[in-house]
Amino acid sequence: MAVNSSLAALMRVMDECREKIPEGEYLVAMNALGTLHREDEANQRALAEMEVKERLWKQAIHVQKETINLLKAAMADAQADVIHLQKGMAEIVASRRAEAAGRAQGVSKRTREDAPLPPAVEEPSSKKKTTSSKKRKD
Repeated sequence: MAVNSSLAALMRVMDECREKIPEGEYLVAMNALGTLHREDEANQRALAEMEVKERLWKQAIHVQKETINLLKAAMADAQADVIHLQKGMAEIVASRRAEAAGRAQGVSKRTREDAPLPPAVEEPSSKKKTTSSKKRKD
């Protein structure tokens, strides 16, 4: 990471005045500048990480919104397909029912025209009724 320009300027001034400052004070000042430099580097790294995380979150949100939009479009397409299929199936069912009704109508017409008349039913004679009544008593 680059050195903070203000810290670099202060360090240069301190170094130029080194002869005018007592040794102990000079070391304390330079150690403080070193600490500030390290803290500044840590802050810059943390800021860079936060910027990266922010970009990633923005991208994730964008991807999520796009995914939702795609899913909505897919659901609308699927719904339209289902409606289309239902209409097609209804047409097929109606057509088959009409065909079946037509066949049934044709069969019943042919049956009525071609079928022989049923045999005449004869009424039983009175003897037969009596006989049957005797059988019941026994």
